[in-house]
Amino acid sequence: MQGSPPSHGKVTDAVRIGQLVHDLRNPLNTLSMNIELVTLLSNAQERSAELDDVLAATERALVELERGLARLEEHAVTALDDGSSA
Repeated sequence: MQGSPPSHGKVTDAVRIGQLVHDLRNPLNTLSMNIELVTLLSNAQERSAELDDVLAATERALVELERGLARLEEHAVTALDDGSSA
């Protein structure tokens, strides 16, 4: 037996969350590409340990943000699916 379709409010929320995730991924991808570029352009022998630490910490923060966005997106899809199986 199929459940009722998700309510308009849940669909609207899921669309808004999807758009927010998309909007936040764009600058995250830009930051990630720039970190990679700085890493590639800086000579590893001349790069300071401090810069290496900063680049590594920034990359870890970007990974965590991406994980958070993935969880947010998953939550929206799950909420939408829960509404359709009720």
